[in-house]
Amino acid sequence: MFPKGRVKVLLGMRIVLLPALIVLGLWIALQFFSGIGSIMGSMDEGGIAYMAHIGGFITGFVLTFFFRKKRSDI
Repeated sequence: MFPKGRVKVLLGMRIVLLPALIVLGLWIALQFFSGIGSIMGSMDEGGIAYMAHIGGFITGFVLTFFFRKKRSDI
């Protein structure tokens, strides 16, 4: 909802502000590749949790279009 918002991120020993869109993009990529790597690596540890996070993100993204208030320009 606020892609230009800034998010505090811990990088090494410093806290930096990054745009929310970049943080979300990196988070999704991390979840996706970790899930694929977990599934491909061994059958003992499935990538279900990683894929569940991605599914939750996609669901939340789609639901914002239904629950977002419409702006009335008068």
